Amino acid sequence: MMRLLDKVYSKLADQRGDSMVEALAAILIAVLGATMLATMVMASVSVTSRSERVLHASYAAESSLLSSSPNIGSVTVVMPDGEDGTTTSQSIKVMLYSSGGYNYYREGQSK
Repeated sequence: MMRLLDKVYSKLADQRGDSMVEALAAILIAVLGATMLATMVMASVSVTSRSERVLHASYAAESSLLSSSPNIGSVTVVMPDGEDGTTTSQSIKVMLYSSGGYNYYREGQSK
């Protein structure tokens, strides 16, 4: 451990400067770091842009869905009674909101 520290101290105290290989290695590391940073920034911008477009489209679809007029209908629900295999069916009044391929069901009558 002391030998390593002695080498580091002697390198820091040396006035001769760095060799060409050391300078090129440092430049290569700096260029690789800058390239990776630029790539990460571009990927982040792309993902953020795509996410904003999808979120905006989702908000627009939800807004048009909730502003549409409902269709009143009836849905039949079939429920098993027990292990004997018998079932009970019940009809429920629902309101169906449809817009742009999206559907939203709500129980009850329109007011």
